[in-house]
Amino acid sequence: MSESVSVNGDVISPDEVRAEVERLRPSYMDYAQRNGVEADEGQLLLWSCENLIELALIRQSALSRIDEPSASDVEAQLEVMRAEGYELAPEETARVIDEMRIERLLKEISADIPQTTSEELREFYTQNTDDFRGDRQIRVGQICKAVPAPQDQHIARMTILDAEKALESGEAFDDVAKRFSDDPTRADLGFVEPGAMGAEFAQAVSGLGVGERSEAFVTAYGYHIASVLEVRAGKPSPFQDVKERLLQHLTAVKENQVVEQYVDGLRASAEIFLPTSISDSPAKDTTD
Repeated sequence: MSESVSVNGDVISPDEVRAEVERLRPSYMDYAQRNGVEADEGQLLLWSCENLIELALIRQSALSRIDEPSASDVEAQLEVMRAEGYELAPEETARVIDEMRIERLLKEISADIPQTTSEELREFYTQNTDDFRGDRQIRVGQICKAVPAPQDQHIARMTILDAEKALESGEAFDDVAKRFSDDPTRADLGFVEPGAMGAEFAQAVSGLGVGERSEAFVTAYGYHIASVLEVRAGKPSPFQDVKERLLQHLTAVKENQVVEQYVDGLRASAEIFLPTSISDSPAKDTTD
């Protein structure tokens, strides 16, 4: 960038922008994939600059509204950070003090948020029950050839490859299991949650639809071919089990809304310079 972003005269350096671009990149790529849009470096750059502008506005407001914390409070915060493994150079103390003032400002801004009621929690749970379901359950079929001893490995591998050829020729999975499995009665493993499967089994059935099968794979037990026979959604977690999580989520949503409104007010009276090479990119979607 030939020109730098600035907020009320405070310059945001190109290095800061580049660092924010790389920090934001994973979540931006996830956003693009989820929404079926092509990733755009210009849009990523604009969104990164918008983040830094908002942070600059909040920092400036905190420095003007919030008194500097006492030396004892600063030292206590530094001790906490050191205990958590942070290695802070002496010149970083000023940054820590700024962050303490910002944190206090955000608390003041959100101090008067109305308490979330039980009715709000229940309504949100009812409208978003699918978000609180456990893992889906998969009814798994298998063709299995065990390897009880090292010398049996070659025979087991050749057997499972023969089973794979039979499936490729159109023979039914159940029939192939009866012919090739060590224990045909174990061809249907019933409903299993992915987390309860071994890693190799979970990976083999991951992404399979009903009626689809995996390629041959090996576990510590032997050689397998897996098939997804049926899928059913996980059961919703009871309201009482997720009530605290709901409260935390709705409180955070309200806090974010209040902070966004506050930043919008700061922005309305701020002098912000954003180079046209950046500002011409697609605007940030705040509804996502």
